[in-house]
Amino acid sequence: MILTERILPQTAYASLKLKHGSDLNIRYGVWGNVAGGKNNTKPVVVVMPGLSEFIEKYAIMMTPLIKAGYDAIILDWPSQGLSGRFLDDRTVIHSNGFEDHLNALMTVLDAADIAPERPLILFGHSMGGHLAFRAAKLLGDRVKAMVVSAPMMLPPLTPPWFVRLKLLILMGLGYARKPISGKSDHPHRYTFDADNVLTRDEEGYHLMPQLWNENKDIKTYDLTYGWLAAAYRSCVKTTAKASWLRQCHVPVLAHIGGDERLVSADYQTWALSLLPDADVITYVGARHELMLELPDVRQAFWENTLAFLDRYR
Repeated sequence: MILTERILPQTAYASLKLKHGSDLNIRYGVWGNVAGGKNNTKPVVVVMPGLSEFIEKYAIMMTPLIKAGYDAIILDWPSQGLSGRFLDDRTVIHSNGFEDHLNALMTVLDAADIAPERPLILFGHSMGGHLAFRAAKLLGDRVKAMVVSAPMMLPPLTPPWFVRLKLLILMGLGYARKPISGKSDHPHRYTFDADNVLTRDEEGYHLMPQLWNENKDIKTYDLTYGWLAAAYRSCVKTTAKASWLRQCHVPVLAHIGGDERLVSADYQTWALSLLPDADVITYVGARHELMLELPDVRQAFWENTLAFLDRYR
């Protein structure tokens, strides 16, 4: 797989109703024909990006899947990509709770008019991997399989009870909508470092800055304490909870990096081992961005993924 091919989906917007009554525009994209006819039982791949990601990145990373003939749908999560924001500063990601993410997903699936007969295959990376597990519970029998890449079963800081206590105090002090780093954007932050936590491949590392240069409105580089609190709250109740994981009976293909440092590697390994029907592939030495890793890892990732998906095609 090379990182120069790009297959852009057809994009549109759906309106997400928030709890307090206002609307938020959610951008989504479609490859192929996800609506289909009454008798169309071809699966639709539902692509669920990670934190700070956007459709344009997946237009490059997903080329092997699209070239293989799969119909797929993707969205920019609330507060990411070209979807609406909760804060005036577009570069800062905020969340009041991951329920907004799941409601956005359901809104997009309805807007795309996917026929009930079409089976769904969830494809989630990092935060999107966590949300894929939650979405599988909501969508029930419609989900035939899942592929997750470097799934966030828990964010990296542990123990979770202590982190949540500190975040609860910060929420009480009014920090929910404040950015964590408080740093301005500096170009040197995007210089390749061989020991970075994302990927060992310099080309893969520079893909995001390249896309930001093409459209500054898709760029985010900070998140709020509220987002972090929402992430821990969601994970502790679901993907970091043994009883919840044992009730997840969807067939899962999980790709993980042997040098994972961006999410909790220990919880990732533990959680995936509890799933009733999971194939776990570890890529020795690889880091968090498996689809942007060294060419041999990218090649193996897609060979393994397409072989898995062919079972449900």
